[in-house]
Amino acid sequence: MQIALVGLVFALAPVVTLCGCAAPKHRPEEPIRILQGLHGPDLPRGIHIVREVGAWQAMWSALGRNQLPAQEAPTVDFERELIALVTLGEKPTGGFGVRVSGLRDDGDRWILEAEEVEPASGSMQVQMLTSPFDLVRLQRTSLPIEVEFTATQP
Repeated sequence: MQIALVGLVFALAPVVTLCGCAAPKHRPEEPIRILQGLHGPDLPRGIHIVREVGAWQAMWSALGRNQLPAQEAPTVDFERELIALVTLGEKPTGGFGVRVSGLRDDGDRWILEAEEVEPASGSMQVQMLTSPFDLVRLQRTSLPIEVEFTATQP
């Protein structure tokens, strides 16, 4: 009886693996927003990852260059966490924005999901350059992290 049961387990193992019922992917913790705004650093559209204190201090200084009084950078435990800055680059008017909405594990990489807001066609907008950004804290990973933008209306 025991031998038959062991044989059945070995016979079903490939079926369980092939049907996708094997161990689920690791589900990363949701991003935690630190700061969001319209006047970010002069960076191109995309994601910018910070994994160590020196780069974090430099990024925070760049983000706070327009804030008086200057605020101290939040403490980050880089043994367990990292920072992700999602930027849209320079935009010609107000009405643009970006919001990190989620994080998913694609197996060999993490995808940070971001909603990109564009002003409605023909709408009145403030006439000034903006650089929308969203700064979030993530659990540390050695996997590459990419951003995936989806367009939304305000």
